[in-house]
Amino acid sequence: MSFPARKTDLLKNQIPRAGLAFIVYPEALARLPLPWLWAVLFFFMLFFLGLDSEFALLETALTALYDGVPRLRKHKVVWRIKMFFYFTYF
Repeated sequence: MSFPARKTDLLKNQIPRAGLAFIVYPEALARLPLPWLWAVLFFFMLFFLGLDSEFALLETALTALYDGVPRLRKHKVVWRIKMFFYFTYF
């Protein structure tokens, strides 16, 4: 966070702490050649990291559910689809 502080002549503790991913990285990407390409790739990366976290959460919840209620194991595909939409939309 010292890069924005040096750029604007502020102290480090005066810079808002909104986050590294949405303040410093876009500024750094804007300074690279083809900044629009790097910006698109960066935000796709953030999207896919979030999607990966969603699937990890889904698999953890479903494994706990299958272990607790064994008779649901024969309906795994249906439960995966239902839980995916539940976690995605709620």
